[in-house]
Amino acid sequence: MSYEIVWKEGDEELFERFADLAFPKFDHIGVALVNKFSADVQLLPFEWPTSVHHPSEHIWKIGPVRLRYLVIPAEQRVEVLSVKQDAAEVS
Repeated sequence: MSYEIVWKEGDEELFERFADLAFPKFDHIGVALVNKFSADVQLLPFEWPTSVHHPSEHIWKIGPVRLRYLVIPAEQRVEVLSVKQDAAEVS
């Protein structure tokens, strides 16, 4: 089993752009971090029965970049709710 990850239009690209700005010494870090987030999400446990588990909101943070996401166990889905960057932490 795996979770489907649903991004709002433009959020995945925004995340990549924020990551590239936050870590300018690394080529294509944005794509690598999208892959890392996806891999981390797949490590979330599947619980049975999923119908008794309510959706839960989480934050995945790497440096100044934050993804707020919702885990929906009953639908085996993760929805990215927002992408933010802490301006004070950008080098």
